[in-house]
Amino acid sequence: MITSNKNNILSTVGMSPQMIEIKMLLDASVRTDSGVETLVVGTKCGKGTVENINFKNGISVTQYDLLLFNDCTLKLFHSNEDHLLFFYGLEGTCYHNFLNKEKITIIEELRTAIVGASKHQTSEITIKKGMPFSFSIISIDKSKYLQTLKDYYNTPLESIKSLNKAFKVLNSYVYQCSHNLKIAKQLRILKSTSHEFGITSLVHLESHFQIILSIHIEQFYKEVFEERVQTNLSKTELQKIRKITEFIIDKPMLQHSIKSLCEKAILSPVKLQEGFRCMHGTTVSNYIKNVRVEKSRELLMYSDYNVSEIAYMVGFTSRSYFCKIFKEKYGSNATAYRSKFKNKYVSLEKA
Repeated sequence: MITSNKNNILSTVGMSPQMIEIKMLLDASVRTDSGVETLVVGTKCGKGTVENINFKNGISVTQYDLLLFNDCTLKLFHSNEDHLLFFYGLEGTCYHNFLNKEKITIIEELRTAIVGASKHQTSEITIKKGMPFSFSIISIDKSKYLQTLKDYYNTPLESIKSLNKAFKVLNSYVYQCSHNLKIAKQLRILKSTSHEFGITSLVHLESHFQIILSIHIEQFYKEVFEERVQTNLSKTELQKIRKITEFIIDKPMLQHSIKSLCEKAILSPVKLQEGFRCMHGTTVSNYIKNVRVEKSRELLMYSDYNVSEIAYMVGFTSRSYFCKIFKEKYGSNATAYRSKFKNKYVSLEKA
């Protein structure tokens, strides 16, 4: 098992204590590009990368994509400030514990887990050997984040007080939300579009992780003060829902049916519908419809295909039905929506 050696955590210019420790543990090499610090794991320890990005307002992100040859334990807190960590895994699990407690919590894939800590509290995670570990961890300074909600987003004071009260419950505690695929969708979008940005890549990353953080917090808030979604599906079945979701996103033009999707996912109709209600909060047919109309919006903005062509390209079999659904979702017909976007784009170019 790989464990940290405190004597090896040296002062390294430009690197956080967390990344220094990971570098030493995994014999990793370092590269930095557009504000993203990446560790590439040494071949003797395993394979994969760890990326770290520090944003303003006390927010930082560490993304793990690892397959290790030995168990590895990493400390999570190196700050004197009060922090929260928001975990989300696409694949794999890890084992969390606070150093002064015996309890070990399994943090699972496809669900938000929030790890709280006070300024005097240290915790750690253990990653098991031979198991893929693909996780994103967002760290926030609670005070700075709540102040940002107040100053920049005009969040009602009562909501901020309620959220702060819920956050306090998390001190030295791990809260696991119900499963969802909203964050998986954002991480997938981020991965597919990251290569399109040059000098603005950090801005692009920050905007996406702000969205991801808002999804984390919104789900936590709803579960604490409203309702928590439950499911009896297994991890394997939930991963099948994730993969069939990605298939629908990649192939919206196909005439998907419950039967064809069940055959592809190797799930019963009941399991398929339960998975979509749990992970997306809607039915399979409504999810397909929403994917198609969102794709049509992209094509309206960034292509020259006419409305009829776009409707059929994304899987609608009726132009009139497509126009109806589009107007219901975006508040205007497709032609007017495109014109408004194009005019705004031209105005920006002339500015």
